[in-house]
Amino acid sequence: MENSDWMFALVYDNAVMHGDKAAAARVQAAYLAYTAAAVPWYRAAGLQLLGRRPAFVFLLHASRLNADSIDQLAAILTANDLHGVTLDQAMTDPAYSLVDSYAGPDGLEWLTRWSLVLNKDLPWASLPPEPPGMEAEDARLDALP
Repeated sequence: MENSDWMFALVYDNAVMHGDKAAAARVQAAYLAYTAAAVPWYRAAGLQLLGRRPAFVFLLHASRLNADSIDQLAAILTANDLHGVTLDQAMTDPAYSLVDSYAGPDGLEWLTRWSLVLNKDLPWASLPPEPPGMEAEDARLDALP
């Protein structure tokens, strides 16, 4: 399960480093809103794909945004009946025993890998859209010298 935190992090850092508290608050609010929409999508997609809810591993990168948002992220997970377990515990879910046949340049999340193995489609059309312009702003900042 992932929430595209990488796309928001640099934009957030830029606002914080420039002392733009309003922009930082807008990015953080957009990030948390997107996460609040993405988490239920992953839960529903996992249920649709596997016929049950798998033990998800939630990918979060080490960033200022995640550090500043950790309490709100925990609240989003709790609101979706999710709780923390060790990676070893999560990996005991039978879904992680499916043969992972993907070998390629993309870092595919587990749902996509499982859908490839099971030859089943995921409901990508219902994945909440990322905030308009966020990926472009991330790319713009990333390209700066």
